[in-house]
Amino acid sequence: MLVKNIKGTADRTCNCGTWLAHWERFAGVRAMYCGVLSCLSEAEVGAHVVKEGGTDKAQYIVPMCKKHNAESNKSIVLSSHIVMIPANISVTCGMTDSNSPSKTNLTNKAN
Repeated sequence: MLVKNIKGTADRTCNCGTWLAHWERFAGVRAMYCGVLSCLSEAEVGAHVVKEGGTDKAQYIVPMCKKHNAESNKSIVLSSHIVMIPANISVTCGMTDSNSPSKTNLTNKAN
């Protein structure tokens, strides 16, 4: 999946504490490595990205190292196993637990 990192999102917050915790919560797994193809660095942040091409303009969270997260306005190829979690908290962690969507309804695999 080809994405671009969104610049200027550092001041955004969610109910999960961090965007990396947000990704882990809704992906259902611990983020071990950066989601960028062939990067073996530790996942340090949850990066806000948008898909390149197509009509989907939604913002998603993916795990990244700080080096790749600093690269904005540059095309980035994600590893095929990376799940893209919506950054829109009104459909994720901003919802009450009784209305919270299941993990499988949220995920968008990067392939």
